[in-house]
Amino acid sequence: MTRPCPACGAANAEDEDFCGSCGTYLGWSSRRPAPAPEPAAAPEPEPAPDSAPEPDSAPEPDSAPEPVRRTAPRRAVPDPAPTPA
Repeated sequence: MTRPCPACGAANAEDEDFCGSCGTYLGWSSRRPAPAPEPAAAPEPEPAPDSAPEPDSAPEPDSAPEPVRRTAPRRAVPDPAPTPA
């Protein structure tokens, strides 16, 4: 059996994918490859009935902690030396 080329009308064998005359793609041949077996669907794990969903993020505290104020350490300053009179 043959199939005609849609571009030039040349007769082509049924198992050809391209026209032997003009090279036009003829589409899939009648001999189709066997379909690949579909992979078995993996079962989805079910959550435990007593577990609660985890929160997306940690809860925010009610108020921000006060920043710690740091002061420079005090240096001992010696008394001025007595001046003679």
